Amino acid sequence: MRVLYLHGIGGPSAGSHSRAIMLPMLVSAASHVIAPNLQTDDRLHSVRRNGVLQHLARQPLLLGAIAAGVLAGVATRSATGGFMLAATLLFAGRKKIMRGTIDDMVASTLVTAEKALAHARATLGGVDVVVGQSWGGAVACLLVAKGLYDGPVLLAAPAVKPLLLDAHGSTSRHAFAAALPSTYPRSRMVCLSGTSDAIIDPRWLSGWCAQQGVVFVALEAGEHNLATGERAEEERATLLRELEAVVTRAAATAPPAGGDPRGKGAQSSASDTWRPGVDQWLQPSERYVIPSAMPAALLRRVLGRASGRASPLTQHIQGNESSQ
Repeated sequence: MRVLYLHGIGGPSAGSHSRAIMLPMLVSAASHVIAPNLQTDDRLHSVRRNGVLQHLARQPLLLGAIAAGVLAGVATRSATGGFMLAATLLFAGRKKIMRGTIDDMVASTLVTAEKALAHARATLGGVDVVVGQSWGGAVACLLVAKGLYDGPVLLAAPAVKPLLLDAHGSTSRHAFAAALPSTYPRSRMVCLSGTSDAIIDPRWLSGWCAQQGVVFVALEAGEHNLATGERAEEERATLLRELEAVVTRAAATAPPAGGDPRGKGAQSSASDTWRPGVDQWLQPSERYVIPSAMPAALLRRVLGRASGRASPLTQHIQGNESSQ
């Protein structure tokens, strides 16, 4: 079995749920696991390529509000007036700014997923199933909705809402992916969710699956990070069983015209010659990514110690260096 694994938000570091639980679990059941590092992070201080700060700083509304404030301050010779104008514009557009930030993060991670899928097709002849966890679940839905993949999908607490639907009170430009294509066989998708998930509402997710005609499996007392609670072994067994089942169902169905039950789907715009580096792959590297232009020593000097305490990013860097 060849698996493309799309992880959730938050890194992932060596001790994260994605690497410590999900990846070993999938490796134990598959012959090959393609696991691209989506470079996601919800911390403002993160230097990851798909972190919040990277995309927030590029939002046109944010830049426009700041520019308007500066110009107004210069024209009126009042720094206070310029600041108040910028603050007013930012407050009025805050929902669209955050929506735009999330949409750009999702779009960027989709490109990474496309490249990994192209890499799998070039080296392995394709994948047998895509496993999307949380953030990665929304990206998996996008792959299907855009016709880039039409094979089996296992969703583990997918973040369809809020990533694809009405987050921050504004409409996502990826909302179309919340409705699966009519040509996509529903038997090829299964969704797992813990009933105690405090991040992605399992009741809403159950309703979405019923609306889409997708099999929904509720894990009693399960949390957002599956296979971690009191019923970890039971959840692990269920996930692997459903993984095998969805692949088997897909193999038993007749492929659509021009398609393949293993999900070769349409060719993506990503290059088939893409080769992942250690910063783009969950295997074998287990290090945080530090941009080459900003080595650890420079980052420590820039971020330094504030009020006698090391910044969160500095703590991460120091922890990684000590473990190497």
